[in-house]
Amino acid sequence: TVRSIAKAVCGHFGISKIDLVSSRRGLRLARSRQLVMYIAREMTLCSYPEMGRLLGNRDHSTCVHGATKIKARLDFDDKLRADVDAIRAVLVPAEQPMTG
Repeated sequence: TVRSIAKAVCGHFGISKIDLVSSRRGLRLARSRQLVMYIAREMTLCSYPEMGRLLGNRDHSTCVHGATKIKARLDFDDKLRADVDAIRAVLVPAEQPMTG
């Protein structure tokens, strides 16, 4: 869900959910929101308008822009790609080997 993605992003970057949905626009918070938008679009069926409501009543066009911006940066930003992979790993843990 978008909420579980937001929780994982907050945990990864050490920010609060309140900050994530606030109107503050610092780079760290804006990038975190954009990551939520990108990962939510990739991993859920949530619409942009619903995503915007869950992220502090943002317009759907803000969500489109945020997801698109992250997608474009993934090709050349290794740190960003590592962040996305780490967050996805929290959301979808690797399968545990069968014992017994």
